[in-house]
Amino acid sequence: MIRIKVSRDGESIERIFQGQSVDIGRSRESDLVLDGLSYVSRRHCRIAVEGAGLCISDLGSRHGFMVNGRPSRDVVIDVGDQIRIGQVTLEVVAFGPDDEPQETVRPCEFCGKIMATGTPFCTGCGRRPVHRRKSRLRKDQIPGYRLIRKLGAGGMGIVFEARREDDDSPAAIKILKPHLARNPSYLARFVEETRVLTMLKHPNIVQIFGRGSENGLTYIEMELVEGSSARHLIRKEGALREERALGIAWATIRALDYAAQRRIIHGDVKPSNFLLDMRGGAKLCDFGLARFMRLNSLFTPLFSPESSGRKGTAAYAAPERFLSGAKPTVEGDIYSMGVSLFHMLTGELPFGTNRDARSLTSRYDVPDPRDFNADLRPATSMLVKRMMSHDPSGRYASWQAVQQDLAVLIS
Repeated sequence: MIRIKVSRDGESIERIFQGQSVDIGRSRESDLVLDGLSYVSRRHCRIAVEGAGLCISDLGSRHGFMVNGRPSRDVVIDVGDQIRIGQVTLEVVAFGPDDEPQETVRPCEFCGKIMATGTPFCTGCGRRPVHRRKSRLRKDQIPGYRLIRKLGAGGMGIVFEARREDDDSPAAIKILKPHLARNPSYLARFVEETRVLTMLKHPNIVQIFGRGSENGLTYIEMELVEGSSARHLIRKEGALREERALGIAWATIRALDYAAQRRIIHGDVKPSNFLLDMRGGAKLCDFGLARFMRLNSLFTPLFSPESSGRKGTAAYAAPERFLSGAKPTVEGDIYSMGVSLFHMLTGELPFGTNRDARSLTSRYDVPDPRDFNADLRPATSMLVKRMMSHDPSGRYASWQAVQQDLAVLIS
């Protein structure tokens, strides 16, 4: 956790950032966005925790920054130091371990209805919520595995890096959050994701090894991809090289085509689901989850106008899904892949992260990726714009059609 005080024109606000680093710049992908300021570069600087202290490093900015009145590039800083970027002053107020996330809403353990945290009774079934105390997982709590570290968490599960006890080989363990495992509807979704993943055997899809339930935990055993995601790479580097971005897209599209031929639609295509291994390969993960979001009426459609504030997912959603919560389709996945490719090629999202229903009810021009990255070839720009057509009938009709044009670009 890093707490930063931001001051400009006599006014100040404090922001708290989870994690051990804060990227600062004009880009909407920055953690701290300083928009509308010409002297701030798209990726300006980074404040990070290093050991027991702090440092600030330049990310290739044009005008740099000053620390306590002195021009600086890569220096160690202390709490209270004044960091000047043009007319904006930053001050790290405090830093330390990440805070525990606080829930503002939660599902009822008995009927699944979404309710505000602290509500004494569920308005769906009238039962009193179960008080849950936070608990830590033991390293040996999953039989046959030794948990190493937490890799990430989503709305339904937590993913850990693990090692098999018999041969010390790596694996990933996805554990369904315990309070959700007690709800039959959530448990059914988790089991369904497992079933879908088991059906898919492809070199560009994260493989699943099995599913289990032990010591009160429900989990799936998955392939561990040692590397990072395309989303992380964009945050780190900005726009990717055209060759690299098209290579990631090629691998991902092959996986999506393989699944579509088996009548399986991903429904949540985005760079955070493109895992990149240490050899430069790409694998698609999180199959099946979005597709089964609407198993029953307890769940709000993933892309309804009410959920339009979801950062990331909504930014990649096809208009027809965003507006009406329509079921996933190949055309919708092609649109999301187009937005993902736009993001990789330019380092920017074409419409930002805060899309709302009003902005999507009218026709709009799909932005040209070359307006954000002039080095792109015209044919690459045309491919992306066709994938992102507002009208589904204007997009490619199949993944095979996308691959035909993409193959020409990467040959």
